[in-house]
Amino acid sequence: MGLSKLMSQALVGKQFDGIWHTSVVVYNREYFFGQEGISCCSPGLLQTGQLVERKPVGRTRYTDEELRKYISALSQSLFKPGSYELLKHNCNTFSAHLVRHLTGQEIPAYITNLPSAFLETPLGSVFRGVSEGAVSAIGPSTSRIPMQTGVLHRQLLSATVRPILFDEPLSFEFSPGELSTMFSESTGIALQWANSALPYLLKLSSPQLDSADVPIEALRLLRFNRWATFRQCKAICEVFRLAMWRSPELILTCLTDPDESLHKLPNTYPSPTGQISPSNYFDLDAAKSHLLCNVFALSYDWDLTTLPFVPLEPVAALCIRLIRCQDDETQSNGKYLAKSPEHEMAGLALTVNFAMCPLANESEAMEVAASLFHLLSVKKCFKYPFEALYALKAIHALIGTFPSIADLAKTLEIVNYIPELQSQVGLIEGDVEASPSHIGTVKAIVNEITSLTCTEQNFIIKSGAQRYASQLGLILVNPDTSPRGCNIPKEDDDFDFGSGAGFYVNATQDPWCKHYKMYDYVTVELPELIEKNFNVISGKYGLFGHSMGGHGALMVGLRNSDRFVSVSAFSAICHPSVVPWGIKAFTGYLGDDADWSVYDTVELIKKHKMRFATPPLIDQGDADEWLEKNLKPEDLVKACAETDQGINLRYHKGYDHSYFFISTFMEDHLQFHAKNLTSL
Repeated sequence: MGLSKLMSQALVGKQFDGIWHTSVVVYNREYFFGQEGISCCSPGLLQTGQLVERKPVGRTRYTDEELRKYISALSQSLFKPGSYELLKHNCNTFSAHLVRHLTGQEIPAYITNLPSAFLETPLGSVFRGVSEGAVSAIGPSTSRIPMQTGVLHRQLLSATVRPILFDEPLSFEFSPGELSTMFSESTGIALQWANSALPYLLKLSSPQLDSADVPIEALRLLRFNRWATFRQCKAICEVFRLAMWRSPELILTCLTDPDESLHKLPNTYPSPTGQISPSNYFDLDAAKSHLLCNVFALSYDWDLTTLPFVPLEPVAALCIRLIRCQDDETQSNGKYLAKSPEHEMAGLALTVNFAMCPLANESEAMEVAASLFHLLSVKKCFKYPFEALYALKAIHALIGTFPSIADLAKTLEIVNYIPELQSQVGLIEGDVEASPSHIGTVKAIVNEITSLTCTEQNFIIKSGAQRYASQLGLILVNPDTSPRGCNIPKEDDDFDFGSGAGFYVNATQDPWCKHYKMYDYVTVELPELIEKNFNVISGKYGLFGHSMGGHGALMVGLRNSDRFVSVSAFSAICHPSVVPWGIKAFTGYLGDDADWSVYDTVELIKKHKMRFATPPLIDQGDADEWLEKNLKPEDLVKACAETDQGINLRYHKGYDHSYFFISTFMEDHLQFHAKNLTSL
């Protein structure tokens, strides 16, 4: 501490009185966090430097046993071994968290603010470039203080199958203003409850949510007061869903809640009063499923064996209620009628996450699998491609984890339904697929062109782009991939032509030419709509897309390089006029004798001598099953080399065509666009 006080001004250009290490002493044990995780010892045993100060911070209402359970939970989640980072997640981060949890107090700001203050110095700006993994070894060593930790042994599932996460913003229906209106419509005792519940919901809705500030009374909202309406209960689930995504620590708070409000959620309903429509039950069950999906997804890498996790039997029952076929229901039980595809999709998403949970036992999983397999045998077609996708993921997780379910699948010949599911999924999963945020004028727009058989929801739900875009001050615009509902014969028959696959051309052939004008939509109609309604830099955009969307981004960006000044793509169809997907689309939309080259990136470079405003960034997985047959990035590289056009094509070992690939490198692409667009 003395040297830092004497020399910090000379070394880094700012006075620092110390480089602080902190720990927390409670019940005559000293708890601290280092590279090996959370450890404890007798007070004063760990010598990381000269003791400067002992600071009483308050008393705690937690018992020693409750503290030990909480420490054990933290050790397998937020502060697990190997998660130490010198500047972002260190001993002081742990001390602040534990003190806040135990007492509601804060440790001194000069300790918690030290990393950010250091990074503002000239040396700190250089230090940002140093690998955090290299500097994390500076954390206090605990090698001589053993601590037992549980090790979770889970079945090895494909890396492309990840839990379903619902991270989309709250709909307008549940915005703060609408919540205030919704919770003021009651009368009498119901209004008294609503008035007490509303402040907690507004706190949970805040983008700056700190789970440490969430009182236990707020968690009790999940118990659904008897005076609450079904719509209010749905709002509670939606607010908690997003709050958990913003602050995963809230999950741990809920799991350690003595009242176990979250644990009882799957079977909790408000007392029905008045006229309750049959779909109200399913609406609420779907909202519960979205919330629980986030609980499962965000705790996926935790050691759940040390946590009082949500009981899985009622979760399995919730899955079954939502995915069970309509013809299974009895007409006498009204609450199980009027199930919509949206309800079913929520149940399938929860089924995926349930199936991937290592705590699921065989009997519970078998009941869910039986309902899922019966659904497949009865239902020949899903309304939404994501339903088919979630069904495939659930099948994969269930048969990959439980041999008895694999045997059942063989007996029922479930394999016969897989091709139909794949055709419904289309190419969503396996076959396709710097300024401060919101301060002042948004500097740029990145248009994301989604891929074959996708809607705009694919990117919104799957890519994980929103957080990065917010940090970089970018607006994301997510147009659909084709017109919808045109009632053209055979429009929905094929995944690679018609609905979902407009290929970003202006169709000239009947019956497509009236509606399928995707090139004009992306280059004229959509930019005009954006500029009319948002404060943006006029006429300067970025484009990126995946597979068919990658083709669209490259082609549109090349033809309009004066406006689309930044272009990137994932797994792009680079030379569509010579591959099966492109030939089918161009023939149908443009005719056999049309000049396809004006919609082909490779031909635009070779034949029409067009150039990008800046070299595009393209990421491609080398395990992509469509790489050789339909993507042809090597043709684009060759054309660029022959014309001296810059390009940055990156191959990634082991990655395929999925949204897992996209989400892995999404941050790189948004930083690429932010750099290009903010330099204008």
